[in-house]
Amino acid sequence: MKQCHACKSYSPDAAAFCSTCGSSFAAKFCPHLHFNPLAAQYCRTCGSDQLSTPHPVSPPRLRVKLMLALLIASVLVLALAFFFTTLQRTRDLDRDILVRMTHTRLP
Repeated sequence: MKQCHACKSYSPDAAAFCSTCGSSFAAKFCPHLHFNPLAAQYCRTCGSDQLSTPHPVSPPRLRVKLMLALLIASVLVLALAFFFTTLQRTRDLDRDILVRMTHTRLP
């Protein structure tokens, strides 16, 4: 089943038109049902200017945007964790070097 973006009703996958509002799916058709791309102004086959109105293009889904935001946030958290872990290891290494150089124990 596919959903019409104009009226939100469902139609079978093989349908060329929405059964509720009459919008065509992903193409423009002339009265003779010749297939034409969405950008067509006239039918490629018969030259008719009476082309069907395709349903509007689907806007990006909110769920995809949320998943992308979550992925970016996760990568940022992992990067910050790696940075601070590396920073702490560097400080510990510098402290160990300083202790060895001075032969004293630092608190």
